[in-house]
Amino acid sequence: MKVYLAADYARKNEIREVAAKLRALGIEVTSRWLDTPDDGIPWSAEAKVDVEDVQDAHTLVSFTTGELARGGRHAEFGMAVALGKGLVIVGPREHVFHFLPEVLLLHGKEQLLDWAKVVA
Repeated sequence: MKVYLAADYARKNEIREVAAKLRALGIEVTSRWLDTPDDGIPWSAEAKVDVEDVQDAHTLVSFTTGELARGGRHAEFGMAVALGKGLVIVGPREHVFHFLPEVLLLHGKEQLLDWAKVVA
């Protein structure tokens, strides 16, 4: 199972920890943004990598906050919808596409880890 972890960039360190726990369960994390340096990589190059990483994943996991916010994770979520990927949200729904019937809504990181144990 390969997953792409999408979250606000400010949560990078937190999501790295989640990625490590998922990897320990045998889940492959395709989110290279978690490992890129924070200094000077052009966003256009980052976006291209993100598109490739979403395409490579079986499922997109989107970490939400419940606040109206800007963020590439919304575009990544849309790409995953268009590509027919599995869709998981950890946190509250933030926009209309989060209400699609194929979206799995989880209420925290522990539920994500429980889900990962089942699908690994």
